[in-house]
Amino acid sequence: MDLRLPAVHVPLKMLPGVAALRQISGHDEQAIIDTDSITAINLLDRLLVDTHLGGIKPGQAVNLPTAERDFLLAQVYIDNFGDRIASNHDCVHCGARYEISFSLSELVTRVDSERLKKIKELVEFSESKIAAGADVAIPHFLLKNGVALRVPTGREELQLLKTDPDQAEAVLLACCINTEASADHDSGKAITASQPEILQAMEALAPLLELDMDSRCPECEGEQQVHFAIQGYLLNTLLVCKSRLLQEIHALASTYHWSLDDILALPRHQRLALFEHIEDS
Repeated sequence: MDLRLPAVHVPLKMLPGVAALRQISGHDEQAIIDTDSITAINLLDRLLVDTHLGGIKPGQAVNLPTAERDFLLAQVYIDNFGDRIASNHDCVHCGARYEISFSLSELVTRVDSERLKKIKELVEFSESKIAAGADVAIPHFLLKNGVALRVPTGREELQLLKTDPDQAEAVLLACCINTEASADHDSGKAITASQPEILQAMEALAPLLELDMDSRCPECEGEQQVHFAIQGYLLNTLLVCKSRLLQEIHALASTYHWSLDDILALPRHQRLALFEHIEDS
């Protein structure tokens, strides 16, 4: 069985070019072992397809801005599971369990719109260029307060995992701030003094799809915030899919006598359609 999984070309939001993402297969589901950033980066590298249109290639996911990675993870979810996010939560006021749901594409549009507004508000000049040790051109900004910085990537994120939490912010700023290009770089003192402001600017210029959302309990009308993060939500969804994979493999192998590799190579939606057909027969 020779299967070429179709790819969707996704315009990048923070970088020039596109990302070509193929559909998830059983091989990809089997590779999911956690909900951490390493697993997310490895998943994107598996799904990225080289394209003549320019943009991100397989193996470059670690050098993506963390915010761009989240935007791509959202696209992976939409392509493979649909646009709707739904999750159950326990009311902190009355204990009732209720569901919240929303459109992921609308959330992406809102977050990206706020990002573009912040660029106009905070940035004097911007350009995309390749950072040292990277192979992807990422956004660099000169802020109106005189600080020159670039947005953090997965490489810095993985570095911070090995860093003392008390030193994490300082290490991140040391990686992302260009002291020589900043308007005032006298031994870095001005940058240290404005550290909270710079961290807020970095978060605004490269926002993650991770936020607390307002919700209301339909039973008692009590209000509370619920946390959503696309990385954890997508990878948890894939872990649930992985737990059902053996049953689906057994059904398809018994019915069609295909090999394990052939079944795992099927696009997820096609495998599920065949499995449901077998179950309904």
